[in-house]
Amino acid sequence: MMFNVYTIPLFVASVITLGLLFLTFPQRGRTGAWPMIGLLTASVVWTTSYGLMLGTADPAMRLLWHNFRFVGPTVAPLAIFLFAIQYTGRPGVVTRRNVLILGLVPF
Repeated sequence: MMFNVYTIPLFVASVITLGLLFLTFPQRGRTGAWPMIGLLTASVVWTTSYGLMLGTADPAMRLLWHNFRFVGPTVAPLAIFLFAIQYTGRPGVVTRRNVLILGLVPF
């Protein structure tokens, strides 16, 4: 593992986002909390795996972290959309079936 000027800000952002995730999780009963938790989790996965990809010297491990990195940007737009729907007062639209159908598109 090689730390350089590119990986340190990514790990700092990951730690800050992880702290926000731990602050948000106890509020999970509030409107829009679960999509926000999903967005913060996607951000942690994204920044951590990108930092590990940049800091790893082994090509096989770089490819593994490169592939794992795309989980974050795939989940983030869905979480933002679900957060917007719930926060604007239309939680009836967010059903398990609708979330699964929306989740099929990026996956």
